[in-house]
Amino acid sequence: MISFCFILFLLISILTSSYGQVTCPSGWVLNGESCYWFLPYFNVGIWDTWDRCNAHCTGSYPGATMLCVNNVAENEWIISKSEGHNTWIGYTDMLPYGGGKGTKQYGWVTGCSSTYTNWESGEPNNSGKDEDYAYVVYYRGLWRDGGPRDQSFCGCEYNPALTTTPSSRPTTASSSHPSTVSSSRPTVAPSSGPTSSPTATPSFTSSQEDVSE
Repeated sequence: MISFCFILFLLISILTSSYGQVTCPSGWVLNGESCYWFLPYFNVGIWDTWDRCNAHCTGSYPGATMLCVNNVAENEWIISKSEGHNTWIGYTDMLPYGGGKGTKQYGWVTGCSSTYTNWESGEPNNSGKDEDYAYVVYYRGLWRDGGPRDQSFCGCEYNPALTTTPSSRPTTASSSHPSTVSSSRPTVAPSSGPTSSPTATPSFTSSQEDVSE
């Protein structure tokens, strides 16, 4: 009887452990309980506007969204993956997520319930009355607001426990690009590329210009 109970206990432990283990598809990186995928700018030079990044994440991966920052540790981790580039996050005052254009009443994209913020002093300032999207400044970790034509690094994330695992990475994305980009946004070239990258890269391109102020 003791032997049977012991075997049953081991079986339950193994099944519970396997069920609770978080795994990510090829090309995604696990951090905490979420999986992340950053567009491979080091291979094909991809930077995107906030809207294009949002559309790419939600349209290409079931249950995925733009980056949702829950705490300082995740904020620092995102910086470590940006390799010298400012990075869009899923935070905006544009409807339906925030209070509306120019209100500075920011909200997270659907699926993110974070209460964490890390605005730089004086931000969001809605400079030129046209900045409604948040990004992480790579060299400080603080947040600033950017405009609709500004371009920066893009990443996506999803929680395997709450969403359907993506079956594949995207092969295409929206073909429309803004005709102009902010001329005051200097490009910061990455010093080195990562040692590995997703097995397939998107087929679209974008101009290599970072958001900065």
